[in-house]
Amino acid sequence: MNLSYYIARKYFFSKRKRNISNVITAISVLGFAFGSMALIVVLSAFNGFEVLVDSLYHSFYPDIKVTPKTGKVFLPDSSRLKQIVNLQDVLYASEILEENVLLKYDRKQNIATIKGVSANYTKMVRMDSLIVQGESRLQKGVFNYAIVGGGIAYKLSVNPYNHMVPLHVYVPRRDGNPLIRPDKAFSEGKILPSGIFVLEESIDNKYIFVPMRFAREILDYPNQISSYEINLKNEDRLFDVQKEIQQVLGSDFNVKNRYQQNEVLYRIMKSEKIAVYLILTFILLIAAFNVTGSLYMLVIEKENDIRVMQAMGADASLIKRIFLMEGFIVTMLGSVIGIVIGVAICYTQQKYGLVKFGGEGSMVVEAYPVKMNFWDFPVVLGTAVVIGFITSYYPALRASRFSVSR
Repeated sequence: MNLSYYIARKYFFSKRKRNISNVITAISVLGFAFGSMALIVVLSAFNGFEVLVDSLYHSFYPDIKVTPKTGKVFLPDSSRLKQIVNLQDVLYASEILEENVLLKYDRKQNIATIKGVSANYTKMVRMDSLIVQGESRLQKGVFNYAIVGGGIAYKLSVNPYNHMVPLHVYVPRRDGNPLIRPDKAFSEGKILPSGIFVLEESIDNKYIFVPMRFAREILDYPNQISSYEINLKNEDRLFDVQKEIQQVLGSDFNVKNRYQQNEVLYRIMKSEKIAVYLILTFILLIAAFNVTGSLYMLVIEKENDIRVMQAMGADASLIKRIFLMEGFIVTMLGSVIGIVIGVAICYTQQKYGLVKFGGEGSMVVEAYPVKMNFWDFPVVLGTAVVIGFITSYYPALRASRFSVSR
């Protein structure tokens, strides 16, 4: 057994003459335990929110989205689209037509973006999981239906169960002159709302889904589209398929994966996680200074032992390693206890959902999401060890110099 570890362990578990030294050591262990537990719990909570947000946004945003580099719309090339659809990893490839419009329902009005989609689009984005009222129907025979965002539905008081009141859609004519014929400046279409979806405030306040045939008619785009939206069979191949599609379409198109479509959101989430990690690490560093006080008290208490070890041939480096090892034992014991408690808390939250959101069912999930990531454990343990070394080094160095000077 390593001599420095053996002596340090004896010092840690033996009764000390000064009770204050025992108290400070206990506080040091508790400080590391609490800090490590907080890091595990908070990092796991951030992991849970990342998974939740990713799953929600995955319900709306495609794996890959293709848009023109210039202009709002473009004429789809059937041969290129066929190449994309025939790629081994492509599950769906849907044409999309978007435009800002004015909506009127009963006596209320609001600006929104209609999104013309194909009939199978609701399956492509798993629309059923987002519907809170009505159903995810876009067309039935010759009838067109709209799926309305929750924010828009609230502002317009949309009732998807009332089939007597249609949703009026107004869009400026591209070939109209409002100065000459104001009455012909807008195209108008009527469509029945079939359902209301809820995902995220910025999306709920912006979008309504309509059939592609309705969008083409009211926007007067018989062939043009705004984008391709593509979902894959295997998400692990996301970046490789993105490169393949870019090669097929050339440099005239932007090909973005779902992370690039929400780049700001994912960057903010990562930045927040790093910021919280640094704050908790700083708190752990402050708590770890108890180790410094504890080791100073131990150095004073073990003055005679240091002299005896020096007389027996112990050099300064051995004395320093003994007290560094003492700090390491305090750090590891506290950290392991904290990690075990943190894992227990996270597991309990995952299984039973004890900490819940407010709002009485208005949230997407009832309890705070938690997901433990394997790599968080070595990060937390490594952080605690580094902090323990920093706070133990000076007392250990002091002890080695003290032994040499006597």
